[in-house]
Amino acid sequence: MSRLFAVAILTAASTTFAAPNLKAPRAAGPLTVYADDRRPNLFYYGPGDIAVETDADGRPGLSFLQVRYTGTASAGTQGAAVFRSLLTLSVTQTGAGPQALAAVRLAARLPKGAELRPLPIHRLDAKLVYTPVAAETPTTLPEGHFEAEDDPSASGSWTRRTYAIALDVAAAQLLADSMRQGRLLLSLDYAFHARPAQADVDVLVRAGATAIAVDIERWPTLLRRIDVNEQLPPGYAALDVYCYDFNNGLRPDLYEKQVEIEADGVGGGKVVASTTFGSTQADLYARSVRFPVGVRLDRPYRYRVSETATDGRTRLAPWATAVSWDRILDVTSPPAKQVRPSPEEQP
Repeated sequence: MSRLFAVAILTAASTTFAAPNLKAPRAAGPLTVYADDRRPNLFYYGPGDIAVETDADGRPGLSFLQVRYTGTASAGTQGAAVFRSLLTLSVTQTGAGPQALAAVRLAARLPKGAELRPLPIHRLDAKLVYTPVAAETPTTLPEGHFEAEDDPSASGSWTRRTYAIALDVAAAQLLADSMRQGRLLLSLDYAFHARPAQADVDVLVRAGATAIAVDIERWPTLLRRIDVNEQLPPGYAALDVYCYDFNNGLRPDLYEKQVEIEADGVGGGKVVASTTFGSTQADLYARSVRFPVGVRLDRPYRYRVSETATDGRTRLAPWATAVSWDRILDVTSPPAKQVRPSPEEQP
C-alpha cells in the first residue's frame, strides 16, 4: 500500500468515526459549530448556504439542453423520437473559505489550538421549483442529484457543485414552453443532513432556498436543442450512474468504488470514461458520465466496477454489457454484500 493511499484510508476512517454532538449547535457567524463528543479540542463546522453562480453580466449558471435522437435497434426504440433532456445548475457553497473559517473560530470562541473540521454530511436533498411570471401555481421538477466540481480535500469542504436533472419528454416540454413564454423564476430548495455516531437517523443541520431568474430573451443560450443520429456529441452527459453504498451506509467495509464505461467511438475505436463514488463524499450517490469524444448510441456499452476496501485491498469485477443507453446504470452492491440494520434498529 502506498503512503499516499494509506493517508487517504486513515483520513476516511477518521471521518467515519467522527462523533459530533449534533444536539448542541453553536452559532458562529454564518455557520454553525459542533463540539466532538469524545475529544474536547475537536470541533466541526456545518455547511454554508447554497447560491447559484452568475457571471459579471448577471447570467445564471444554468443550462437546459434538449437532445433528440431516433432510437436504436439494440434498445428496441429504433424509429421512435427519444428525448434525453438535461437541466444543470452551477452552484457554490458560501462561508467555507480560509478567511471565513478564521472568522468562525473567533465567533465560536474556540480554544487556542483547537482542530476545526467540516461536519460530515450524510445526505443533501434538493428540489427545483419553477413558476412562470404569468402563472400562480409553481411546478416541481423531478428529483435531481449533485455532482462534484472540486476536490473537498483542498479546503476541507466543497465550494462548487453541479445540480443535474434528467427530464422526460413531458416535463422537458413544459419547462421549455414556460421558458420561451417569458421570464421564469426558479427556486432551488435544499437541506443538509448529518448522522450522529452510532445512529441510523439523520439530523437536519441546515436548510434554505436560492432563487434564479431565467430570461430567455436576454440569454437565449440558456435553452438549447440538438438532434443526433445514433451518436452522442462529445461532452454530453451520456449516462447516469447511481451507487447507494455510501449514501445509505450499505457497505461499511468499502472506501471507494470506481466505474469504467467503454463505448464505441463515432470515429472508430473504443472510448473510455470513468467515475468514482467514495466514503469521503457519501452524499454524492449519482454521477453523469461524459465522454471526451462522440460515442455510438446504436451499439451496447461495457462497464466494470473496481472496489477498494477500507483496509486497502482492491477487487476488480469482470466487464459486463449493457444494451440500452436510456436506463440508469445502478452499481449499488447486491443484497448479499449489503450490511443493513436489523428491523428494530431501522428508523
